[in-house]
Amino acid sequence: MSNRLSPSFVAAVSLLCSACGGGVEITEFAVPPQPGAVNLQPQMITAGPDGKVWFTASWLDSVPRARGGLGTIDAAGHVVELFTDAVRFAFGLATGPDGNVWFTDVDHIGRMSVQGVLTEWAVPSGANTFNIAAGPDGRMWFTEFADRIGAVRGDGTIEEFPLPGTDSGATGIAAGPDGNIWFVENTANRVGRITPNGIVAEYEIPTPNSDSQYITSGSDGAMWFTERKTGKIGRIDMAGNVKEFVIAPAVSSSPFGIARASDGNLWFADVHDKVGRIGVDGTSEEFHVTQGSSPNWITTMTDGTVWFTETGRSKIGRLRRN
Repeated sequence: MSNRLSPSFVAAVSLLCSACGGGVEITEFAVPPQPGAVNLQPQMITAGPDGKVWFTASWLDSVPRARGGLGTIDAAGHVVELFTDAVRFAFGLATGPDGNVWFTDVDHIGRMSVQGVLTEWAVPSGANTFNIAAGPDGRMWFTEFADRIGAVRGDGTIEEFPLPGTDSGATGIAAGPDGNIWFVENTANRVGRITPNGIVAEYEIPTPNSDSQYITSGSDGAMWFTERKTGKIGRIDMAGNVKEFVIAPAVSSSPFGIARASDGNLWFADVHDKVGRIGVDGTSEEFHVTQGSSPNWITTMTDGTVWFTETGRSKIGRLRRN
């Protein structure tokens, strides 16, 4: 099913908060309220094909029931929301090789063009989908809560691959430099790798109950992932060797989303009101955001800016390096 969407509103957002220190400037922009929405929270965020930052957001409607849609924000902080009744609960989000934005929507996979044309396909198993990423084979790959990894072609053809174990809790997913797709298993405390033809390998994370959330490809040829409960960032090479780096002070660090920047460093969102940076040598530093912001997801742009969602304050944050 395809629908052409019109923005429900366009709003210029004023500067709300700017914090300087540590060689960075952080600015926060409000996500304008959706009519009838309660507890609106921006979620996933990604660099779009149109030079804008795209994000998903969730909220409760008047029923009440959980809802979610998509929005964009430009470099100046102007927000254009594309919330629509055609999208039930958009969550995972990624730019595809076809120049469109792809997202997960409960038991569907959605695709939206930059002109606002929406198409969705049902997942054959009916499983709840979570995160999505562009694969090395031209397909979009996504995680499912039902112990499966899925892949969708541009024509909507979906293939699903079962994971070896049960209760894996696959969450973050990303393409690796080896031509495979890598993912983290939150519940099983593992990192997984799947080939384009569906062969799966799994590797244990050394620290138990790490609560791994997201994964991305590093500039060093390895995959890097977050461990929310341990205050660590993990690194796994293509042979499956895992190394963990403590973010100091770990007692107050809970890394969640992670993304690679153009300078080779990795940036991560810390739900304890911080945004952090880690080099491929494991050296890290963090920068404070407004109290109660709870950054969750993060992305980087070609101009060097870092963008992140603040689920605690209905805001989008932008970090610039001085």
